[in-house]
Amino acid sequence: MQENQPAPTIRQLQQEMDEGLTRFLDFLDQYSDEELVTPTDAAGWTIRDHVAHLAVWADGIVGLLQGEDRWSRMGLPPEIAAEHDLDAMNAEIARQNRHLNPADARARLIDAHERVIETMHTLTDADMANPYERYIAPYTSNEGPPVYHYILGNTAHHYDEHMPWIEAIAKSS
Repeated sequence: MQENQPAPTIRQLQQEMDEGLTRFLDFLDQYSDEELVTPTDAAGWTIRDHVAHLAVWADGIVGLLQGEDRWSRMGLPPEIAAEHDLDAMNAEIARQNRHLNPADARARLIDAHERVIETMHTLTDADMANPYERYIAPYTSNEGPPVYHYILGNTAHHYDEHMPWIEAIAKSS
């Protein structure tokens, strides 16, 4: 979605999100369970870690849209969340989810994706143009990028962002 265009409708967002998830899951299907948990990148992440990471960030959007503390919803301790250090946040997410097998990580991603869509459907199309800050208590600003940027950035666009990194992990083995 272009910055200068009107906010997409919930139906349009859902379509883009669903297409992104389908593209990502089809991409994952080329890897065996062993490939999903064996090779790692420089940070020590497996492909499974990337999938779990995507699930947690999508679930954080559910919390945001429901007026919850997004970082708590993602399982981030307050001291890590307060710093807003993405590397530290992502390392904690990976640490907390290393126990998942590939099927569980995939199921969590699908479930989180579906929860984002269900939560969006409790809102209106006009709500998608509200700024991100509008969903954080106490509401103090009507400035900033619209929330739909964050919805896509933590779902469809996030899935696409991770595919080259996953491909690099697979090629490293």
